[in-house]
Amino acid sequence: DEHGRVRAGEAAPGAGRPWAVRVLPHGEDPRLPGLAAAAAAGGRVVVHRHRRRAVVGTPDRFVKFLARGRAARVAELSDRLHGLGTAAGFAVPAVLARAEDRVEFSVLPGRSLHELGAAGRNDAYRAAWAEWARCWPALATAAPGTEPLPAHTAEDEARTLARWAGRLEAFPGLLEAPPGAVAAWARRIGAELSALPADRRGRVVLHRDLHDQQLLFDGARLGLLDFDTAALGEPELDLANLSVHLELRAAQGLLEPALRAAGQEAVTAVARVLGADPGRLAVHAEATRLRLACVYAFRPRWRAVAQDLLDGLRS
Repeated sequence: DEHGRVRAGEAAPGAGRPWAVRVLPHGEDPRLPGLAAAAAAGGRVVVHRHRRRAVVGTPDRFVKFLARGRAARVAELSDRLHGLGTAAGFAVPAVLARAEDRVEFSVLPGRSLHELGAAGRNDAYRAAWAEWARCWPALATAAPGTEPLPAHTAEDEARTLARWAGRLEAFPGLLEAPPGAVAAWARRIGAELSALPADRRGRVVLHRDLHDQQLLFDGARLGLLDFDTAALGEPELDLANLSVHLELRAAQGLLEPALRAAGQEAVTAVARVLGADPGRLAVHAEATRLRLACVYAFRPRWRAVAQDLLDGLRS
């Protein structure tokens, strides 16, 4: 907002207008009752998704507020991935405390790869990707223990893509596309995702939201954030998500071509180590491009980038 604070909002199709937007007061959310007190006490709101989650930073921890009933699962997954990630060589936030509506995490040192790339910190950026390439195969192939992680299938990914397409279709004119076209592309890509029989798909530990803002580098060790959606599934999903985010940062003007190439080299090297299938990488990358087009369509600053992503799928 005008004070530089993160505030949540919601948009809905409005009668006679493309959409109606409501922005919440800073640090307020009826579904996240603990958020207001944390913000009022001086905590810095760094993420706020209306009615879903918020993250507040304090000097010694980050507090993730969640809709009631979700915190226990997030804490459990975060605990388990802390062990797996640390064993693989990553720095991973520890769960410091938990309650019905929140999980509290330790603070990791370093700057995100997103920041390092945008700042042109060439040596640090390249070193961070080398460290990711060293550690990621060990995490992806780790045995998750006696209790398996939840499965995330190609069919699940197709449903996620369809939901995002539906959100974009609800706001006609936000991007240039014929009515129903985005939903049709999502169905086509979803069918391609689901076409490979389940017994022929790879199965590794997944992050499911892996991109440059989830990776922190302090000059020596690479940190890995946010295991809320950790699961078992195809290795190509995380690799494609990283690769397409590199494309996105270049399109946003936030990443030099040489640094994008360095990141892509690391992703390609790990794909070889994990035996990723090029065809599956391609279809997961297409799914990621469509999903990001839908996501960034709702961010006015990047709407032209979202349009380019969509146009690339049409060509």
